[in-house]
Amino acid sequence: GLIESDRPVRDLPGWRPPRKVAIVGNAADPADLQSVAPQLTFVVLRNAADAQSDISDADILIGSCSQSLLVQAARVHWVQVMSAGVDQCLSAPLFRERGLLLTNMQRATGALIGEHAIALALALARNLPTHLANQRQANWTYGRDGSMRTLIGKTLLVVGLGGAGME
Repeated sequence: GLIESDRPVRDLPGWRPPRKVAIVGNAADPADLQSVAPQLTFVVLRNAADAQSDISDADILIGSCSQSLLVQAARVHWVQVMSAGVDQCLSAPLFRERGLLLTNMQRATGALIGEHAIALALALARNLPTHLANQRQANWTYGRDGSMRTLIGKTLLVVGLGGAGME
């Protein structure tokens, strides 16, 4: 039921410019963010005590959408998760109750994940884990044991055609 907006966030009903951003753990580098948004205050939440003291007046939460954080963050109206998957966010009752804006990294990491999937498929076809172990033992039977396969003529199933699947 998620819909990609056809207009900028600032044009959505009820939008208010953010003043404070809470970053969970190392989800983002506050110095990098501060350099592009110097008018905002950034706080890093390293533990539960940080969250209790620093999140109550945050407008944006980066890195987590846990129900416990959302309870403490009554002003939050935008949550940015650092993954493509958002199931855990949508299962938090406060998300639906508050009608929070949710953004993810689907388009930002699609190419990297697609390339990584191809690299892993090739590594498995060539049985690289076995050959690496053999190399460490100075066993140079590389490929002569029939463990190297080709992907020519093989079919690959891509499950899910989101940002990563399309890549």
